[in-house]
Amino acid sequence: MDNEKLKFSIIMPAYGVEKTIRTSIINIMEQAYLEWELIIVDDASKDLSGEIAEGFAAHNSRVKVIHHKENKGVAEARNTGIEKATGDYILFFDAGDSVEKNLLETIYTKLYDHQSDVLVFGCKEEYYSTDGELKFVKPHSLVTEYSEDADTIHRRVMELNKETLYGYPWNKAYKASIIKEHHIRFENYPFGEDILFNMEFFNYVESMFVLSDEFYHYYNYLEDNNRLTTKYLPEYFDYQKKRINGLYSQQENWGTLDEKTKESLSAEYFRSFLSMMEREYEHGTPKKDILLRANQETKEGLYNSLNRYVPSDNRTFLFLYQPLAQGNFQKAFSRMKLVSFVKKHFKGTFAKLKQMR
Repeated sequence: MDNEKLKFSIIMPAYGVEKTIRTSIINIMEQAYLEWELIIVDDASKDLSGEIAEGFAAHNSRVKVIHHKENKGVAEARNTGIEKATGDYILFFDAGDSVEKNLLETIYTKLYDHQSDVLVFGCKEEYYSTDGELKFVKPHSLVTEYSEDADTIHRRVMELNKETLYGYPWNKAYKASIIKEHHIRFENYPFGEDILFNMEFFNYVESMFVLSDEFYHYYNYLEDNNRLTTKYLPEYFDYQKKRINGLYSQQENWGTLDEKTKESLSAEYFRSFLSMMEREYEHGTPKKDILLRANQETKEGLYNSLNRYVPSDNRTFLFLYQPLAQGNFQKAFSRMKLVSFVKKHFKGTFAKLKQMR
């Protein structure tokens, strides 16, 4: 790798983003560091997203546009971008979000000194009302650290996961050679494909740079009911369990599955468990069916592996998740209804409380 010409490939899927993609492209073009290519994958968008991207490509050779003839989803759009990427490091940005103008310049200076397999940076989740008013910001970051020690990296992964920085693809610069040599690709799942990609990639990571800088701005809209994190999805809990099982197995294989790690995974598992009950309740599923599904979960290995590890130092966890861990599903159902009420009538408050987990 020639440090003097270190090149970044930025992959940006585009579907139905004609209102935001222009700003996102300009955001990249304003980067202080110039050795980059922006690969926009128009996923058969029905609006003007592709045409807008082509307009930029016509005037800047670093902007490249690929058009899917049919809509394949964000996972396949990113995979298409990977196939065409020519950079030393690959980054994935979403059209509609933004990054700080010194992002590429800063990570270049870090990677110049330490050619790490992956560089992870912080982000800010920004919550807006439907009229565009910024309601609150939740920053996510960890202290800056470079490591080549396997045990340190593997334990650091769980710190990243707790801070929600492990699963995202857009807060990382991935060494392209690892992705391509091991043919790591995004799986076409409706939920959780990002962290599955990261779990596979991190199996090959031997060096990692974590930056505390909150470079990425991820935009949320409180009234958006079409996001996969909020809308009803029958298989929601199954996908979450696949993710948590993957984390459990990965930490076990790495030899870092200690009590602290199990507590962290237990909190995630029972949070998803309660969220499943809430989604079913809001969807109109009868209470008896929700309780039946909850009881069936006690026969699963993940439940029995984690029900003794609900964090005892967090009152919210104990209030919401302890009844689930103890099999007291009537009490859990009542507390879930309280959560649902707050979520429905106090969206801003609920979003803030959710971030305090």
